[in-house]
Amino acid sequence: MRSVNNLYYVPNARTPRDWQRTIVDQLAVLDKVCRENDIKYYICFGGLIGAVRHKGIIPWDNDVDVVMYEEDYLKLREVAAQGKLPEGYGLIDMKLEKDYPLIFSRFSNFRTSCPFSTTPLGGHHGVSVDVFTLFPLPDDPELRVKAKTEFLVWEELLCWMKRRSKYRSQAFVDRWKEVQQIVQEKGREEALRIVEESFRSMIPSKDSEWCFHSSGGKYEGFANFKNEWFADPIYLEVEGVRLAAPRQTRRALDQFYGGGWREFPPGEKFKAYSASNFFIPWNVMSEDFEPAIEPELLTTAYFDYKEKLMEETVLLRETEAVEWSMKAEPLARWAESMLSFDQKMELEVAADPMVIRSPEKKHRYIRKVSGYGAHFFDVQNLKDLKNWHIAVPFESKVMSGVLWSYYITHPDFWTVSRFISTQKGDPEHCTFTETPENKMLLETLELTKNLYFAIDDDDIATISSALESLKELCPDSVHTIIGDQYLMTGEYIRTGRGNVRRGLQMVEQMEHYMQVFGRSPYLQYCAACACAVSGSMDEAVKRFSTIFTRTINGMIHQKAEVFCREWHIEAQHRDMTMESVPAGVRESRPALEIPTLEWNHWTEEEAAAFKEKKDQLHQVQEEIKKIKKPVLEYQKQKRLTSDRISAWERTYPRKQIILKAAEKGDMATVKTFAKPYIDAVYRLYDRDHTGVFIDQEILDVCKPIFLEDRGEEFLNDYLQIIPERHKENIDAMLKRKQVPHPYIQ
Repeated sequence: MRSVNNLYYVPNARTPRDWQRTIVDQLAVLDKVCRENDIKYYICFGGLIGAVRHKGIIPWDNDVDVVMYEEDYLKLREVAAQGKLPEGYGLIDMKLEKDYPLIFSRFSNFRTSCPFSTTPLGGHHGVSVDVFTLFPLPDDPELRVKAKTEFLVWEELLCWMKRRSKYRSQAFVDRWKEVQQIVQEKGREEALRIVEESFRSMIPSKDSEWCFHSSGGKYEGFANFKNEWFADPIYLEVEGVRLAAPRQTRRALDQFYGGGWREFPPGEKFKAYSASNFFIPWNVMSEDFEPAIEPELLTTAYFDYKEKLMEETVLLRETEAVEWSMKAEPLARWAESMLSFDQKMELEVAADPMVIRSPEKKHRYIRKVSGYGAHFFDVQNLKDLKNWHIAVPFESKVMSGVLWSYYITHPDFWTVSRFISTQKGDPEHCTFTETPENKMLLETLELTKNLYFAIDDDDIATISSALESLKELCPDSVHTIIGDQYLMTGEYIRTGRGNVRRGLQMVEQMEHYMQVFGRSPYLQYCAACACAVSGSMDEAVKRFSTIFTRTINGMIHQKAEVFCREWHIEAQHRDMTMESVPAGVRESRPALEIPTLEWNHWTEEEAAAFKEKKDQLHQVQEEIKKIKKPVLEYQKQKRLTSDRISAWERTYPRKQIILKAAEKGDMATVKTFAKPYIDAVYRLYDRDHTGVFIDQEILDVCKPIFLEDRGEEFLNDYLQIIPERHKENIDAMLKRKQVPHPYIQ
């Protein structure tokens, strides 16, 4: 039997590349279905970043999402309802699946398993592609906000299993209270119908300018997209498969993520889904953990849990959000107090349009000035202010100087754009007004965005045009320098081979700029290319290796890959599935220490009312901990199934090796080859006090290891807590259920 006497492994759902290849295969199936049935779809969000930035799936990502307009989605649903999807595939949505709690749907492979946190008991699941509906939005800004608020309430009411977000606007909280009154008077189903009809009554035709996707999730102010971006799609290659994408790919990414989408985010690692498997169908996987759950108890717990979570959401808006809103003004004054009078004056000068337009080389001076106001960004980016979308009302002219000086001296222009977006998103506290210098900054940011779009595409004509316009507004910034150096490098690559002196001069000049502005990935790329063209190949290898291992701009990685391939340069790379950004690459600033601020100017009566709300919040949070116990038990049982199946797949192919080693008394070999099972036993015992069982013979030969490692008391307890339903060998269980797993064929 191949499965128990060699070292072969089949694809595993916990291995990033195996999982991602399966997702790509599934996307290819969905693409074929859509092409055959005249259905327009578009990869979006992280999947679109992967296609643009990595020419594949993001190395640490575990899904790819698609969007389509509702008219196209209804076609897809009809194909599914008529049984015309390829064998084994199905569509999960709130019309086709009982108790499915989401507005977006899932295109799933039912021959696999992948129970999500929103999969109801008995519900279908499998390796899936999320399919989001695009809804047009009204052109009037106030109506847009109202329509999205109604959508968020509908989504939250429908999702009875979990809260979509605890940070919600006052408009959401007010509408949620109204809808809860409808629930009490007419029931949840009627309330859902009323809210959905209300939302749909606000939705115009696709002739409107804007649209959005069918998931608020954690995003309070999730981005709008332009309908024109979703006209006829373009096709991008993802892992060898051509997939449909929005025509304005980079503008769509900029709209949703800001310009920072080019960079790898810190701290990202691949996360496997619990109980996911490529060979065990959804129903067999569910039968392994669902019998341990009392359905009525769990369902009741979920509804009670959700109710308390939403009580917490309302109280957080009425306490924490109010508190931070009142802290915004003192925070601004404290941040400004850290500046001397002369520093404030210098910042105001830095934002003077006459100074900005001056061609005089002033970046060293501006670099010094930009350090004065760095803490403004730290204050505005405080976690609680970001969560509640609260702007800090800095003094307008000083803030303009902070923003301009940062823009001129830092490559990440999107940090300035994000700061302004936060300001404009909070009219109550916003001090970013329509002054000449601020209008000029907005225009400059838009031109800068176009410059980097053109650099992404290596569009020389557009780079030149964007630079010409930028230099009229702000001729001396890191961005104009990057644009100029990129054009000069491109020309040198085309015409300068053998001109060593020119290449060395270019590298020297770029090193000078990197000393002034920091080691911009764009300038590092240009310097590495110049080294290669001038013949300094050892230096080029060193510089390209630094780009691949120590920089975080994915578009530069992509350009460097192309250049190295064409010039036969073998540079060092790193495995980004293990770590998105290596330690020490991003500059880290010390945590901002904020003193105690005077912010509470309430009367005694107002203070008492606020304290009462805070006490209510604490009480609700304590109740949430108690109500959550059945939900945690469900998660524990699913985790047990996940770990035992995974341990079996990593241990069973070595079974004969393990048994033969045990016969010879070679316990070191037993311990080595049975390690996935042994680790799972210890991990689940310590975390959940549950017993992992995969195979009786493997268990028997591992008992001496358990005795040596943990003692007799542990072994006896472990054997006692193995669930009765799990005491059948996994290979025997799969054979009995006629699962065509490769290990038992």
